[in-house]
This record gives sequence, C-alpha cells and structure tokens, in this order.
Amino acid sequence: VNVNILEAQKLAGVNISPAVFVRVGDQKKHTATQKSTNCPFYNENFQFEFQETPEILFDKVIEIKVFHRRALAFLMTHIGSFKIDIATLYNQTDHRFYQKWAPLTDPTDTRSGVKGYVKASLSILMKGDALSMPSLSPPSSGASEDIEKNLLLPRGMASERPWARFQIRIYRAEGLPTMDSGLMAKMSKVTDRTVFIDPYVKVTFAGQQGETSVASATSCPVWNEEISFIEQFPPLAHRIKVQVLDDAKMGDIALATHFLDLQQISDPTRNGFNPTFGPCWVNLYGSPQNSTLGDVHQALNQGLGEGIFYRGRILLALSVEVYSSPAAVNTDIASVTMGKMKGALGKLGLGRKRSSKTKEKKEASQPASGLADDSGEAGVEVPEAVTVETEEIHPLPEGFLGEKEEFLLFASLFEVTMMDPSVGNRPLTFELSIGNYGKVAEVRRAKKSQSKEELRRSREELNEEGQGLLESEEEVDREEPPTPEPENNSVSAPMRPQPTEYDRSFRCIPLQPPSDRQKPCLSVWTQFEDHSFRLYQANWLSKMTDRLELGLDEVEHLLRRLRSKVKERLAEVLLELVASCKQFNVLTDRKSQSRPNNLDRCRKEFIKKNLVLLARQAVRAKRRITRRTAKQQLTDSRKILKKLRLLAKEPQSTIPDVFLWLLHGNKRLAYIRIPAYSILFSLVEEQRGQDCGKVSTLYMKSPGGPAGEIFAKLEVYLWLGLSKYSKEAITCLPDDFLPVYQEEEEEGPVRKLDGRRKIPVSLSCQDSRYFQLRCHLYQGRGLIAADDDGLSDPFAKVLFVTQCQVTRTVVDTLSPAWCECLLFDRVLLEGTREELQQDPPLIIISIYDYDAMGSPDFLGRAYAEPEFKLPCLPSSVDPQELSFLPDERYFIIPEGVRPVLKTFRIEALFWGMRDMKRVQLFEVERPLVRLECAGRQLESEEIESYQTHPNFKEMVGYMDLELPEQAYLHPPLTVFVVDHRAFGRLVLIGTHVVQSLMAYAPPNMGEELEEEEEEPKPKKRKSTLKVSSSLNAVKSLGLQSLSIKQSKIPFNPLNLINAPLKKLTGLGKELEEEPLEVEELDWWSKYHTSMEELERQAAEEAQKEEQAEADGGNLTLANIEDEEEEDDDEVVVEIEPPKRKKIATLKLYGGDLESEFSLFQDWLKIFPLYKGKAGDEDEDDEEDRLMGKYKGCFLIYPIDPEDKDNKCQITNGLPKNSPIKVLIRVYVVKATMLAPTDPNGKADPYLVVQVGQQRLDTKEHYIPKQLNPVFGEVFELTVSFPMETELIVMVMDHDLVGSDDFIGETRIDLENRFYSRHRACCGLAQYYD
Repeated sequence: VNVNILEAQKLAGVNISPAVFVRVGDQKKHTATQKSTNCPFYNENFQFEFQETPEILFDKVIEIKVFHRRALAFLMTHIGSFKIDIATLYNQTDHRFYQKWAPLTDPTDTRSGVKGYVKASLSILMKGDALSMPSLSPPSSGASEDIEKNLLLPRGMASERPWARFQIRIYRAEGLPTMDSGLMAKMSKVTDRTVFIDPYVKVTFAGQQGETSVASATSCPVWNEEISFIEQFPPLAHRIKVQVLDDAKMGDIALATHFLDLQQISDPTRNGFNPTFGPCWVNLYGSPQNSTLGDVHQALNQGLGEGIFYRGRILLALSVEVYSSPAAVNTDIASVTMGKMKGALGKLGLGRKRSSKTKEKKEASQPASGLADDSGEAGVEVPEAVTVETEEIHPLPEGFLGEKEEFLLFASLFEVTMMDPSVGNRPLTFELSIGNYGKVAEVRRAKKSQSKEELRRSREELNEEGQGLLESEEEVDREEPPTPEPENNSVSAPMRPQPTEYDRSFRCIPLQPPSDRQKPCLSVWTQFEDHSFRLYQANWLSKMTDRLELGLDEVEHLLRRLRSKVKERLAEVLLELVASCKQFNVLTDRKSQSRPNNLDRCRKEFIKKNLVLLARQAVRAKRRITRRTAKQQLTDSRKILKKLRLLAKEPQSTIPDVFLWLLHGNKRLAYIRIPAYSILFSLVEEQRGQDCGKVSTLYMKSPGGPAGEIFAKLEVYLWLGLSKYSKEAITCLPDDFLPVYQEEEEEGPVRKLDGRRKIPVSLSCQDSRYFQLRCHLYQGRGLIAADDDGLSDPFAKVLFVTQCQVTRTVVDTLSPAWCECLLFDRVLLEGTREELQQDPPLIIISIYDYDAMGSPDFLGRAYAEPEFKLPCLPSSVDPQELSFLPDERYFIIPEGVRPVLKTFRIEALFWGMRDMKRVQLFEVERPLVRLECAGRQLESEEIESYQTHPNFKEMVGYMDLELPEQAYLHPPLTVFVVDHRAFGRLVLIGTHVVQSLMAYAPPNMGEELEEEEEEPKPKKRKSTLKVSSSLNAVKSLGLQSLSIKQSKIPFNPLNLINAPLKKLTGLGKELEEEPLEVEELDWWSKYHTSMEELERQAAEEAQKEEQAEADGGNLTLANIEDEEEEDDDEVVVEIEPPKRKKIATLKLYGGDLESEFSLFQDWLKIFPLYKGKAGDEDEDDEEDRLMGKYKGCFLIYPIDPEDKDNKCQITNGLPKNSPIKVLIRVYVVKATMLAPTDPNGKADPYLVVQVGQQRLDTKEHYIPKQLNPVFGEVFELTVSFPMETELIVMVMDHDLVGSDDFIGETRIDLENRFYSRHRACCGLAQYYD
C-alpha cells in the first residue's frame, strides 16, 4: 500500500506546526514537521507491506491524521483525520487515488465541519499486478486548483459528508455451539454445567469497535442491546463485521463471524436508500469442531473462507440516521447538554447507562406527551464526539418475524462414486442437516446419570433399526416447553464402499440392482420463520442469470468457429433477458411479501429499478451487434451478467444452508454445502430452486482440502419446502422410482403426527437397462508440466457411474494424442429412456501424470455428457466393430468418429535465438530448433556459434503432414530447443507449445468474404452512435472517403445547447492570454497541450457516463421500446471540417507501445522457452522456468499431396537476417511515482541506458529529492543486430555514501520494433509545425 502525502491546505488553527501521521492497519509512519504554516508542503512517500489474505487486508483502514507538534511529544494536539478502508481504495480504477484532496474532520468535535485538506495519492498493488501510468497529471498551478472538485472520495459521492449514527441492534442468538466435547466433556461429569460458552458480540466498522455484555453459560443468549457508531455518511468502509465470541480467561475465541456488506443493503444512486437490515435472523457458519482446543479450522470461525458447518444464528437489525449538516442546525440548548452528558458518561463508561434506559421506558409509556425530542428528532443534533455506545433496548415483540412454519428437507442418494481411495472399506454413513436439525452430535444427555458410552450404544441400536435419531432431548435445554419432536431420519445406515470396476483406483458404493441395496432416503423436519418470498425472488433472478450465462457461453463458443450465427444467437440471448426482466417486474407488483421489513421494501424497488437499467443496456447492445463488434458486445453483456449476479444475492436468507456430510463413525470425512434457495420448492416454476426435485450431481470435498479436489461424486435428489407441499417431494421423483415405506408392524404403535406425511425410507427402481459406452479420446493439449524437463507423461482415467478405465500413457509431451477408444461393455443405467436422454449421467475424465516412482500427479479434469443412441435406429448409423490392436492392447477410434485428415504444409521461419541461460552450468553454444506436430518432426540447422552470431543461416524449412480438416481439432505444435555438446550429446534447453495453429493460417482462408457481407456500404449507413459530435466518430466510421456533405451523422441535441454557452464562457479566457508566437513554442509546449487535450477528453467521457446514468432514472420497462423506435428519426446535421489547432499535438499512449501494437510481433514472433515443473501460478516461478527465447514464425496451409512445389511462401517480402548496424535515439521525458529509497522518503534519481555492452548515464546531473522527476534527456547509441537487441532503461538513486540503489528498470526489444510494419505509423500527427 503506497501513500504519498503531497501537501495540506486550509488547516484550522493559528500559528501551527503541522505533521501528517499515516496509519495502515497497525503500521504507523509520519512526515516531517513544517514550522508555523497552515498550508505545509511535504511530498513524502510511505510504503506499507502486508502479507495477508485479502479478506483481512480489505478490512484494514488507512488513516491520515494531522497533528500540531510542539517541542514535547505528549503536547501534540490533533487537528483532524481522514479514514478510508482498503477495499474502497481497491475498487477504484487502477486501484488508486491520484493526487486528490482528503477532507479532514475531528472525531472529538463533530460539529465544526472540515478542519482542512491533505493532498495525497493512495495506491495498492498486489503481487504480480502491473503498475499502470496514472492517466493524467493533474494541473500543477496551485492557485487555480479547485479542491472541492478533486476530493479523495469515490466517483459520484457528494463532497459534503454529514455525520450519521449507525445503530446495530443485537437481540438474541440461538443454537450456538456448546463447546462441550473434548476436555470439557470430563468437566461436565463433575459439575452440572453442560454449556461451556459465555457468548458476547463484537461489532467492527470503519476502524471502530463495540461489544455487547457477556451472557453467561448459555447457547441461546438474549442480549437486547444496541451498539451505535458515529461515522461520516456515506462511509468509506465496505462492510460491518459482526463476530460472536466466547469470553474466556485465556483469551476470547471467535465462535462465528458474519459480514454485512453495505453494497448489498444500501443503494447510493439517486432515489436510493440508506443501509438498512432486518430485524432478521442471520445464519452463522464455521468449523465443525465443538471444542476450542486444537481446532484446525479455527480460521473459518473468524470469517476466512466459506464455513463448512452451521454454528447457530443471531437476530440482528441495522439502521442509519443521518444528522443534518452542522450549518443547518438550530441548536437547542437542552438537547446539547443532554448530548454532552451522554458523551461524558460514554467516556467514563458508567455501567450500561441505565439512565438512558429509564428515559426510553418513559418515552414508550407516554409517546403522546413528547417528553424527549431525542429519538424523534435524532436528525437534528450531532453528538459532540464520536463514541461507540452500547445501550439496552426493548426485545422484539413475540411473533414479530412471523410464526414458525414447518419445513421438510428430503434427500435420496442415487449414486456414490469416485470416492477417495483413502476411505478403504470402512463402513460410511451420510448425514443430512439443515441448521441444527439432523446433526448427529446434537443428541444430548437428558438425565445426568446416563454416561456417554451408553448413549452411543443406544444410538447405534437405534441406527440399526433404521429409525431416525430422536431429537427431543435437545429441547430440554431450551426455555420453551418441549414439543414432541418429529422423527428425523437424517443419517443413512452404514454402507461399505467397494472398488470401482476395471481400474480399481477409486471407491464407490453400489446402489444398483446387482447389489440388493436400495437408494437410501434421508429426511429432516424443521421449523423456521417463513420468509420464502425472499428466496423465491433470489431464485427467479438467479435463473435469469443462469440462462444469460449459458447463452453467453454458447456465443463465445460460436465466436471461435468461422461462419457461425454469432450475431443472431447473441441477439436472441439479449432479447430473452429483456423479456424476463419485464416478466419479473410485472409479477413482483402483483405478489405481496409476507411481513416484509424495511430492507425488503427497498430491495423490491431497487431490483425493479436496476432491471430497467440492465434491460436498457441489453436493448442498446442488441442494436449495435455486427459480426465485427460481437466480441465487444459479448464483454459488455458479461458486465450485465455480473450486475445480475449481485442483484440475485439475497442478504437476508432466513433458512440456513443444507449440509450433507460423509461420516466414518464420528469422524467427518467430507462435506457439500447446498444453498437453501437452490432446492426450495415453489408452485411457480420460475421461483423454484434450480436443483429442487431433480437428481443433481454434487462433488464432496474434504474439510480444508485444496480448491479443485473432489473427495466423492454423488447423484442426489433434493427437495426442501413447506410441510403443506410435502407430498410434492415424492411426486417430483423421477418416474420409475417407487418409494418404499417402513413396515408398520416393526415399529409398533406409530405416532401419527398432526397431518404429517409419511416419508419413504428408500427408493426402489422399476426400470433399468444395460448400455455400452464408448469413450473416444483423441488428443489433449496445453497440459501442465509436471516433470523436471518441462514435460509430462499424461494418461487419462475415465469414470462413468461405478466403472473406471484408463488410457495408455503418452511419454514426454504436453499435447498427447491418445487416439484411443475405451469400451465400457455393460453399464447398467436406471430410469426411463426419455429421462436418460434429457439428463444423462456425467462422465468425468481426469488427467494424471505417470511417475515411475510414487503415485501419479493430478493434472486436471473435464466433464462430458454421453450421446444416447437408442436401438430403434437404422443400421447404417450402427456403431461399427472396433479394431483392437493386440500388441498395444487398446482399441483405436473407428472410421466414422475419427476426424477426416487432409494434407497440410507447415512452413517455419527460423530467425534466431535470444537470451539463452546456462544449461547444466555451461553456456549454450550450438543450439538448434526441433518442431514436432502430429508425430512429424522438422529440424532447423544448428547455429554454429551462439555467442558470436545468434541468428540461423538457413531461414526456412517446411514439413507436410496429415491434419484433421476442422481447424479446431489441429494438434498443437511443440518447439523443442536443444544444444549440441561434446561427444554428440544433446541437451534439452526448453520447450514451447503453440496451442492454436490456425493463428498462423494465411489471412485469406475464407474469412474476408464473410466480413465484407456483414458490413453495409458506408453510403447508406446511418450510424446508431447516439453522441458523436466529435471528429473521432467520423474517423472510426470509415467516412473519411466521403465528402462531408454526404455523411449523415446523428448528433446529440444537448451539444447544440451547450456549444453557444461554451463560446460565451470561452470569451473571458481568450482576453487574458495572448496567443503565443511561433518562436516561443517548442517541444514542451506541444507536450503540455497534448496532456491538456487528453484531460479534456477524459472529462467529457466522465460527463457522458454521468449523463447516461441520469437518463436511466426515469425509465420504466414500458418505455424501453419507445427508445428503440426513436432511433429512426435522427436529425442529420452537417459537420464543419476540423479547424487547424494552434499547436500540433502529439499522440500520447496510455500504456506501453507493445500492448498497443500486439507486441510488434506482426511477422516476427517471440516464443518463450520453458523448462521445469509448473508451480501454482507464481510469478517468480515463471521467471525461473524461462530458459530463453526463440524468434521465428509459422505458416500453415492445405496442399494437394500430388503438388510437389518446394517454394516457400513465408519469406515473401521479409528482410534478411544478416547482421546490420542501427542508430538508436532514446528520449526520456519524465518518471512518475518512483519508489522512495532514501530514509527521508525521497530519492535522487538518474538514468542509465544500456544496450549490450554499451552504457550511458546521467549520474553527474542527478535530480535531488524528487519522486516525479522531469529528465528531458536524449541518448544516442549505435548498435548491431542481432547481437545487441535489448534496450534497458534503468532509474538509479544517487547516494553520496555507499553504492547507488536500484529503483527500477524497463526492457524494450529493439529488434522487433525495428522490423515491425507498424513502425511508420505509430502515433502520426495530423500535420507538423
């Protein structure tokens, strides 16, 4: 985190000596002190380094404080401070604020307004991020600078931020973990205590924190307290952290953490709403352990990562009162003293401020008399100082959140396979739980005498009989009278896994006919408040989102193919989105919400408003689609998708998520967490969860395991819904599965509970048939390097239902061609044909790297769906007999399936080798390149001496080979570079894999024609760009060829109104400043004019965006259509030809030229060579693996096999690669935001320019104490290609004592810039002065 403090202005106080203190998290730094000034100048730079998970880092607060310092340190007086959290900074463009003014306020004196401004730049850089240039330097002249316009606040936030009181009400919690296992279990035998926690809640927000009182020894504490924070509004913090802790002697331990994300519970735009939440139950998740000692997953309880176990719930509410700004307050003396009084009490921390409590009671008893104007008019008076207060409040009235309704959660296991071999053949059970209902460990001792062992024995007996676990014991601990708990059948009977067929490397539990086991069913009856309308809304939105995502993925897929209907498909997808937005808005108006709280009402409007905006964007995008812009429109649609995803997230979900755990005895092996909304039943199809009443594939992972790991694959049928719909749980089952109920006789008298349905114990299947599965594996590409030589030995494991087969291993390659057919001869599948065709079981293909020693390394996995061919087809489509290669022991892919081959020629241009590192301690001396593709090889000649001339003499080579006709099936091309050593030894230097050969096809392979038809002729063209009064629009439309009269360009009527105004305002300026004489102009005036122009453009862009947002406010879905029609009546206006500017401007690029002009690799490509194992996405790792670069190019085109033309086309129009001398001039204008290297937070930079052995520097005239130096230097060098091709520009820091420090460097490949065809047209000016 980089903080640059430039200066301060308008500081409050007389004759002060200010210093700025910067604190990020726990690290503090400060500037020097400037004597007696109210506008000090510092320009000091501070860097703070953190090694943290993003969750923790983003909650840290950057605090900038200004103090008036005196001779003695403790006499410092605080002038003002400014706080912003790192997340807000990270969400800015480029993760930075550049030279903005931070307004200072004094938290101990909130009524006085702004105490001054500090000008600062803040930026944050993650490891591996590239540092981008700040787009523009702000105007430097101090006088004209407008502080109010450049405040250090996110865009669109008002400059005046009033104080506000954030009130977080914490009512009570339920079902917290009791911590009674482990060591404490022994204690509980001695004492009467069963609950070993003393919970309290800590709330952290914007660097302040408050706590409730401690409730002793209870897992259902009742607090009824309100913690209030005073903070400026809108706050520069992104979330509120609510943490339930256990008050312990040894240090408090987090039980669970929940974050209230302000983005989700407020809307900062026009007509938006302030943050509001609840009162609503919040579910807490964390680690599965019930004791604090030795908990491996403790981090989950602190809110890092997704919780894997339910840990109770807490009833919260949040409201915000914004105080009116201090200027508008008519001070009422009584309330001021009251405020002061309260402030003083707060500082002394007198008890829990009982006085305020009695006052509230009075107020409640006689509201009519209006005793205190305190709560009614909190908007009037700001408390004098910022304190965190905790007060008692009234409990919520009974039944305020609605009565508890009964829900049924039902699940049935259809298939358990691909289990980790570590489970062996120990008996396993599955546990289904929602909230604390259905958990195994929750059975508690009702009578103290009964010991744990007896309990376990009786529990096992219960299990054997297949009866559910009775949960009524748990109710004894609660205050309510125990209701008869229903029978829950939440744990399956123990089952022993078996190895998979064929390849026995996975385990599975067969649940199909050869085994006599039927599909076990699990069910849990639960009680929650019924707020399912929230989840219905979430389901509806997430279904819209999923449809959009599927559509966009399909479009992306089509984009890769030539001649596909991308345009039409994208238009369909967007139309569908607009239609579903309309449908949603119509229906939400009709539906009423049951007991909505404030947030529900606000969110309803918020979602409607946003859907209108998104639908409008979709309509616009749809109008602009052409084949050329399809890619751009696709990325725009992805943005719409992202916004929809955010909308679909429901901040107040009352029903907790469902967990399915795999247990061995008491040990928890693996879990899957299923969000409740995704399986919730509704009678309306759109509102039903996407997995409700369907058999879905779930992947279990082991707690704390790596991200992509799969512990077991399950096919599970899930259903969750109100008990009045419970018969649907069984009617939604797939057709051929019949429920099996428990026999009445066994159980004796059955308690038939109030109209509760009987729930089946298992399912039996009526209909099954055998299939043969053929899996054709053709090729793989781009696999990870798992061996030390930078290659792998890949083989694939294909898993289908409970069978698993393995392909052969292909040695030393990253792009294996298996060309193998795996035959699963008898696969038994259950269910009707129609169902199998609609929802076929998934095939999982896992790729491993074979190692002679040790177990295979996992490289990745893919999923596929089989195609069903049913026996009623004509015989011509019948699968053919497979040809078996007996010596190789595998089947090859049969004719009709194998791709058709065609002869292609690959030509290679061998240019040279660069930057080769040492291999096995020796320098590379005689390298050569070997290309390999589809089993054919092509070698270049060797370079005789790499040190003296690293280019190839013989520049071209070609090979003819058979490749599939479809371009996307072309195998990759691998480049191996080897070095000749003594005695004819060859050493591998490194490899590079060219993934897509089509990139090197000649451009005229059928694409051109297609593009031509797409675009209508420009003469008839009426552009749909709404705002294009600027000249650039004319250029981009390709209308330069037309005379200006002909071009009919729509224009923006606003500009007509604004233009005359601009002229009027412009008159004043022209009078002040004489136009400069030509003699006075130089390169710098060009440069500064260009900078100003860029700034102006950026400002106009921002204005346009704001304009667009403002327009969106008054739209409804009905008038989106009208907007479409408006397009046809565009006003046609004639554009004046461009005026000649006063000064010719330069073209300034935002980034480096390489990224603008595709790295200057238009014909000479650079292929980096890698060696060694690929690690986990580490940047350093890439550097270590890079062994050098090969320069060259390829060309691929189809030929006739008879055609024996040996002429190579690739060298047409290319220069020779013989050595040449080149003159190079390097102009260095300036540097910005250099990292400080001296203790005073500054640096003394100078330049070093180096090519090969030549080195020039400006050490004599270094620039003292400057982090944004303007160099204005020119260097001239003569170099010879191909020996010296890399230019290094370094910035060093000059030190009088000791060696100079290195600040940074940049490397430029001169050779590619020199040979590039872009060279002539990089940033041409329109004319020259």
